[in-house]
Amino acid sequence: MTDSKLLERAKEGTLSPQEVDRVAHALRVQEAGRDPYTLIHILGRSGACRYRALVEQFLEFSTDPMVARIALQVLCSHWNLVADYEEAILRFARGVEWDIDEEVRQAAISAAGELLRNAPAEELKHLLAAIFMNHQESQPSRQAAYFALARAHGRSWADLPPADRTLDLDLQTDPEVIRWATADR
Repeated sequence: MTDSKLLERAKEGTLSPQEVDRVAHALRVQEAGRDPYTLIHILGRSGACRYRALVEQFLEFSTDPMVARIALQVLCSHWNLVADYEEAILRFARGVEWDIDEEVRQAAISAAGELLRNAPAEELKHLLAAIFMNHQESQPSRQAAYFALARAHGRSWADLPPADRTLDLDLQTDPEVIRWATADR
């Protein structure tokens, strides 16, 4: 069975424990011809939290930032372990030199919003506000910071524009969110 079929079945919740174990083995040994991104995604969608330590090993996968990104997303979003990764989230949200296209950074910014939504963390709030307010930052990072701040302020995903749509950040943001984010700066 192809990895794309396994991912589809993981999303449906129909992978057997043995299939999940085989995916984890393929990831652990970095089996030739198997994409670590897809393998991590399969583990994430299958809810296989028992492989947390294995997925954590890919947070620093500097040769392919997309692999590091999916590892962070699995740990923080799929498995809802965001509170355990505050230090990593802060570091990645600040940026790491090997994340050229800011893929991991944007995932970390999003995770920061979810972390803030559940527990106040002024350092994260200030960092997100600084990213959003800095016009020298890339549009995707600024937009990710806005969405993270909006989520932290209590907005649901349904209240926000689709994340794949580019916003005019001067005109299409909620002034209440911006006031809240910058109130104590």
